[in-house]
Amino acid sequence: TDVPAMESGFLDGANAGLLERGIDSPLGVGVFVTPVHAQAPDVDAAVRLVDTANAVYDLGVDAAPLEAFAEEIRRHYEDLAERIEEREPEGSYDRMYM
Repeated sequence: TDVPAMESGFLDGANAGLLERGIDSPLGVGVFVTPVHAQAPDVDAAVRLVDTANAVYDLGVDAAPLEAFAEEIRRHYEDLAERIEEREPEGSYDRMYM
């Protein structure tokens, strides 16, 4: 399976800590990262990570329940955006949580 490498950017937090410890280790170390929505739960990102780990390590994980949950969350936020748009058609509301 082809896994794309991070072409640019930086790591911090737990990801950076894992790589830092791995640099001086005889073990191979890597982290999987994916773009996430910063203001709301991002189940799509979780699905991407589960699918990637499953493909790389052949874990046999069934991601279907997580994918169904992701669709449920997506519909929830779409419905919420529609209700807000109906109440505030000029777009004067703060969409930071959409």
